[in-house]
Order: sequence, then structure tokens, then C-alpha cells
Amino acid sequence: MKNERRRLKAGTGLIGLALVLVWLTGCTSPDVLGKDYGNAVQNNLAQSVLNPQAGLLDTPTTGLNPKAGVIETEQYDKSFSGEKKQAQAPQGIISSW
Repeated sequence: MKNERRRLKAGTGLIGLALVLVWLTGCTSPDVLGKDYGNAVQNNLAQSVLNPQAGLLDTPTTGLNPKAGVIETEQYDKSFSGEKKQAQAPQGIISSW
């Protein structure tokens, strides 16, 4: 009987502590992302004012050329493989060692 009361008190105390911690998280200062909240929406609205017909255009977006895109994607995939990266010397520099 005593053990059950102890467990009940401990459980009630833990629940109370958890509630206090959750309540105190509201007192924390805003993070960096919170300060920037809403700027993306304002930027998109400004862009749509500049060119309201942009969504209707059939032209593709431009970016990297296909070969550079494939190389970047392969390097990105290799970064997760766990293989040890081999240091590459910058091109155009000749070492005299």
C-alpha cells in the first residue's frame, strides 16, 4: 500500500513538473526564425506585383547546366555514404614538393 502511494505521488510530481516546464517554454525569447516570420510571404507578394503573369509563362527556370547539376548531386549523395573524402588539390596550382 505504501509503495502504491509513493508511486502515485512520484507520478503526480512528474506530471506537475512536466506541466510547469511546458508552461515556462512560453517565457523563452523568440529565436532567429521567429524574427523573420512572414518575410517570405511579403517577398512573394511583392514579386507578384512586379510580374502578375509570371505563373502563366511556359519558359523553364534557369539554373545550373545539366553536367554541373549531376556533379553536384553526386557529391551531395556521396556526403551521406560515410566514405572518407579524399582531399583534392585546387586546379591550376602546381605543387613544387
